[in-house]
Amino acid sequence: MAESNDGRMWDWRAGSATAVITPEHPMWMAGFGARDRPSSGVHQEIHAKVLVLEDTAGTRTVIASLEILFVGRELREDIVSACESRHEIPPDHVLLNASHTHQGPVTRTATNIVERDDGMVERIPKNNESAHFLPFEYYSDDEILRERTESYADRLVNTVVELVGDAVEELSPAELRYGRGRCASAMSRRRPTTEGVRNASHPEGPYDPDVPVLAVSDPGGDDVETIRTLVFGYASHTSSQFLYEYSGDWAGYAQAFLEDRLEDATALFLMGCAGDQKPYPQETLEQIKAHARAVVLAVEAALDSPMRPVRGPIQAVYSEIDIQFEGPPSAEMLQDAVENSEARGHWRATHLLSVLDEYGEIPTEYPLAMQALGFGTDLTLLAMAGEPMVGYANRLKDERGGSLWMAGYSNDAFTYVPTARSLPAGGYEPASVIEITALPGPCRRDVEERVVAAAHALADRVETPPG
Repeated sequence: MAESNDGRMWDWRAGSATAVITPEHPMWMAGFGARDRPSSGVHQEIHAKVLVLEDTAGTRTVIASLEILFVGRELREDIVSACESRHEIPPDHVLLNASHTHQGPVTRTATNIVERDDGMVERIPKNNESAHFLPFEYYSDDEILRERTESYADRLVNTVVELVGDAVEELSPAELRYGRGRCASAMSRRRPTTEGVRNASHPEGPYDPDVPVLAVSDPGGDDVETIRTLVFGYASHTSSQFLYEYSGDWAGYAQAFLEDRLEDATALFLMGCAGDQKPYPQETLEQIKAHARAVVLAVEAALDSPMRPVRGPIQAVYSEIDIQFEGPPSAEMLQDAVENSEARGHWRATHLLSVLDEYGEIPTEYPLAMQALGFGTDLTLLAMAGEPMVGYANRLKDERGGSLWMAGYSNDAFTYVPTARSLPAGGYEPASVIEITALPGPCRRDVEERVVAAAHALADRVETPPG
């Protein structure tokens, strides 16, 4: 155990750090395909926040929250590599979660812009020697904006790695407690109609009311004044506002409200399995702030209730499982789409033809990143890449029981992770979104069983004490 200043022994040492990551210049923004120009200002600062935990064996683990749309694969690889070399923290012990705000900057360029002999300009997928890792991109071709994206990505990597170092320097004895509040701010956005599933509020649909809370406090502290870092989660899209100004959306407000309430504490948000979840109504800024306050009230309710101690040791495992997709369109169908489609269909078809030309095939599987952090047997945090639908959280919590915390939007962008039930119903998440990705087609029906089986296996591994 770690020793505190007064000689008492504690299970943990903890430190946290925060930085503003709002771009300094106008950039193309990620999240809404309908945008037609770069950002024009700042509505609310966006942040990167890091918590470093060290157990009695000296094992250090990073939990990072970034107010961006996604943590892309390349971004994760750069961050975890630097954390390992500079701070000796292994990749499995670094969890990177995106708040999924739709009011943040684009953080990657996935294609090169080339001019053909006939003067036409086209996008060529960046060659990283694997057709599996080619994300789709349809943002601006403006050279200055693309340079700013690449520069911002470099800055973001350096910022997160430096924050990890700052948090390590702040390590001091701490006590961890876990609890849950409940919130009904979000609801399903998959409304069934006679014409199919519509993207609109559906109060009868599934949702996840849980607001998990991890309080990192001074040793022996059992009131809110002793909290140094507060980690909380919820499953609700941060796509409430359509702005050309940077903002953390409702989750940004929730973190700010909690930090005002807790004064010197850092509030760190982890997005849940929110692929099909959204706060309603959301027409005004006051409504968006009301959703944030609803989540804050749920956090405060958890803090006001008896919270369970969280002990170590901490174990971590990162794995990838192959997700299978339906076969891609033929080259003839893609060529027809290039010649006759609207903008997005044209871009997708052009991209897939480029992949076919570069690699000789269009892949029909993708490695879905999954990660589990086990805090002894007291708490398991299971994180999935992409946008998992809420059914995954509800099913896994039902099947495992105990203290399981589900997070999505972690460690890789990917796409929506549909449930088996959602696939035949169609709609945006399992079907029509494919038209704005480089994926060959919808997920196969076995996707849910593959994901759930892998989730159980990972959770089992980290919940077993060493030896």
